Amino acid sequence: MRPSLLRTALAGLDSFVSEAHRRGRRSLGHAGVRVAPYRGWVAPHHVVVLGRAIEADPGFEARLGRAPRLARVAYERFATLGAPSVPVRVEWQERAVATTTDTSGFIDVSFPFSEKGPTETTRAELITEGARAEGEVLAFHPQAPFGVISDIDDTVLETELSRPWKRALQL
Repeated sequence: MRPSLLRTALAGLDSFVSEAHRRGRRSLGHAGVRVAPYRGWVAPHHVVVLGRAIEADPGFEARLGRAPRLARVAYERFATLGAPSVPVRVEWQERAVATTTDTSGFIDVSFPFSEKGPTETTRAELITEGARAEGEVLAFHPQAPFGVISDIDDTVLETELSRPWKRALQL
């Protein structure tokens, strides 16, 4: 099988399984949506606010809150489903944008500005019908000549988080 056909087949299978999982959760009464904010940032002429709407089971997630951090991280990475087509209102510094999550539940909003942007970290609010979350919007000093961004989980520290059985053997 050619790689592009395999990729298409696997994407179709993933969509089918995800939708079946969503229908099963709803039929069991475990349907809910929560918003997970990601860190945003200030660019030269706009601010970027990111997040994700996730199909949630509040009861299970409350119990998971008492579990070890590795279990919570693994749940977030492998067992959550994005909530597609969810209306979201994003607010930042007295400005607001109404948007809808994409097919994977992601939120990506930009707020353009013409004058000088903020030089200190600010907060943005992501609001759905039943959930609200606040995320950071990082600002960098306007005279900084450069910045360094590093994903320490994969760049410096090999966590094997994408292979939970192998990670469990490292404990």
